[in-house]
Amino acid sequence: MKKTTCGFTHPFSPAAAVFAAVFFLFPLGGSPAEPVLTAPIVLNGELDHVSPDGKWAITSDGRVYDTAAWKETAKLEGSFRHFSPDSKWAVMNNDQTGNTAAWTVTVYDTAAWKKTATVEGNLIFAPGGKWAVTSDGLVYDTAAWKETAKLEGISIYNLGTLWFSPDGKRAVASDGRVYDTMAWKETARIAEDPYFSPDGKWAVSLSSSENQKHRLQIYDTATWGKNATIEEISENERNLLWFSPDGKQTVTSNGRVYDTAVWKETAKITSSSLPEWAFLYFSPNSKRAVASNWSFLSSGSISSGSVYNTATWKVIAKIEMDGGEWASLTFSPDSKWAVTENGLVYNTATWKKTAKLAMDTGECGEYISLTFSPDSNWAVTENGLIYNTATWKTAVKTTQANIYLFPDGKYAGLSAGGETLITELAQLTKASVRKSIAQWEAKTGKRRAKKSSINWNQ
Repeated sequence: MKKTTCGFTHPFSPAAAVFAAVFFLFPLGGSPAEPVLTAPIVLNGELDHVSPDGKWAITSDGRVYDTAAWKETAKLEGSFRHFSPDSKWAVMNNDQTGNTAAWTVTVYDTAAWKKTATVEGNLIFAPGGKWAVTSDGLVYDTAAWKETAKLEGISIYNLGTLWFSPDGKRAVASDGRVYDTMAWKETARIAEDPYFSPDGKWAVSLSSSENQKHRLQIYDTATWGKNATIEEISENERNLLWFSPDGKQTVTSNGRVYDTAVWKETAKITSSSLPEWAFLYFSPNSKRAVASNWSFLSSGSISSGSVYNTATWKVIAKIEMDGGEWASLTFSPDSKWAVTENGLVYNTATWKKTAKLAMDTGECGEYISLTFSPDSNWAVTENGLIYNTATWKTAVKTTQANIYLFPDGKYAGLSAGGETLITELAQLTKASVRKSIAQWEAKTGKRRAKKSSINWNQ
């Protein structure tokens, strides 16, 4: 599933949608059930989604598998959209034309895989799954799938115009309407296009923007009173504010650092605004931040990164990044590793280069993306390389296959050509995969297709 256009949407944009050929199937909450495997399992159909609790797997042609026994349980109609956060509901899109306004979706009860409701438009769930909201603002109580409220300020064409707080207790629409989700009553009106901080304590709106002068309004979500106003003079209109993952600090595009407890400026990390395609990357533990910098030379553009200790905001290292202005960085979930877009691996304890990965360029000249498994033990590139992060050696290479990792990083699903191999990552070597498949065939009496679109470890 390689990119087919040269468009670029950065994942740190609040309304960004990110698509890739690498999928990590981690839960939104709770402990997921893990597949029980004695040998690799070969499924009919290409794996498309796994429920947040890990109990169900759905292929691209609508086959539902119970992951405890890997038995086909149901066959759904339409194209799969998503699960509810509590895994109780699965949503299928009934319209195949791409006409968003004409969409209707069917909701399946995953306990029995029976059709429970059909609603018009797209559908999103509140965190926890108690509420579902359609793209024209109809609110459903999912316990009975009864219409509870009708919200204003919701566009039928884009469900990105409603955002929930991380705890699901509040929701804000793109026109600034604030809703209490307990009663679905409008409780406040703030500036347009707001989004929440990671801890949900603050909401940020771009209240005005003209001639590179931007005014950011900060709201306290406990009272929805204006808590602070930040004015920026910056060409970087795409990313004016970055929150640390713990929500305690934020950095503006001009490099001003704020303590969000009091919204006072505590440091200044750059002398001028970061350019439009430069970004700031916090480590998941919020202890480090990397600002990418780029400049044009007669021979082209170069990129580098400044690594900051976020306790002092002093530069502790300089790193190489890619050779273009879209320099990006991916941290492992445990914050031990940082990988640049062109495949340089840095140990964040020393910020020394540890490895250089084979990150081939895509059809538009961009680098292929890399994603870590939730346990940080594995890294998968969009071009089909799976690395063991203990050694940064290639565990396996697949060709023309989508790769799915399960929540604890122990199991993988590799799909192509109408089939999926579910196996343990530790088995993913050329010899062991062939041996394990032979064992599976002998045990089950089934044979895997002689010809496969998946080129295993070649």
